[in-house]
Amino acid sequence: MKPPQGHLVDFGAFRLVASGVGGGDDAPETVVDARRFQGFFRLDGSLCLYLYDYCPVRRNDKITFEGKKVSNLIFKFKSGHETDLTIKLFSIAISRIRAIQENKHRAVLVPIPASTREKNRIRYEEFCRKLSAGIGVADGYEAITLTANRPQLKGTHGQNKTANLQFQPEYIKDKCVLLIDDLLTTGEGFIQTKRRLIEHGAKFVIGLFLAKTIAFEDEQE
Repeated sequence: MKPPQGHLVDFGAFRLVASGVGGGDDAPETVVDARRFQGFFRLDGSLCLYLYDYCPVRRNDKITFEGKKVSNLIFKFKSGHETDLTIKLFSIAISRIRAIQENKHRAVLVPIPASTREKNRIRYEEFCRKLSAGIGVADGYEAITLTANRPQLKGTHGQNKTANLQFQPEYIKDKCVLLIDDLLTTGEGFIQTKRRLIEHGAKFVIGLFLAKTIAFEDEQE
């Protein structure tokens, strides 16, 4: 089986309403517009999808009102909140990606683990169970386990981000792995994890991200 070389997506006109995504107890209802999903790119040869642009805190001078809503959504997802909303967003996108639909019978949803076991459980256990059931693929929450907690490494370069991870081949071998994470910044974590999955028998890997950090021109080397 060859990795997918193309994709077909039609997000259509979906609008999801989430209370409080804008932040604060008295925040108005926030309309999350699925028509604003950002789209596709390739990373280390793998097809990847991200839903929203993320403006890092250090660039508050550039953040928009929409950007603040995305930042708050990411923060709440990391904390185990807004799980149902995030499931709806990913479900809409995944249902319209041909490469996933054609391989659903052999697909498994696998999260890139958080830095600690407790954070990983809070962020992904319920999320993976509900999303995998909703889209009709296997739940791979336990496909990658943490042998030890580690410091937060997101956004760093030159680190081995899989050193504390153990891969379970029974979830991975001969599978189409839907490798999911909340935020893509440098891409190193995804690339390292994806390559380990291939080493353990995955046929190919598709990356799914809630958001991708904006690369500002004035920060480029």
